[in-house]
Amino acid sequence: MEYLFLGLALFTPTLLIISWLYWTFPRNLPRTLARRRFDAAVLLLSVVFAFALGYVGVAHGHNAAHAALGGWQMAAPPLYSYAGYSMVMALGLFVRHRIWRQRDRS
Repeated sequence: MEYLFLGLALFTPTLLIISWLYWTFPRNLPRTLARRRFDAAVLLLSVVFAFALGYVGVAHGHNAAHAALGGWQMAAPPLYSYAGYSMVMALGLFVRHRIWRQRDRS
């Protein structure tokens, strides 16, 4: 379990920068209350997925450790966390672009 928190602590600056970039850009999309709520929901969901998949990584790391891959035990939780965070952020970028680009055209 400590590997999850260590990995998240090491990734926190990167995740904060990515979150700030997501919140700030692109500047040409309309900044409505609905968009801000959507952005906040995506950011919250990405953090939830990061923790959830980090726990999956802990379980997977322990299984890999029993298979004589002890180094994987440390690497799995932060990698799973980062993958979960990135997956939600990428999906959020795609959906946000589709929704607000269509509203901008009409």
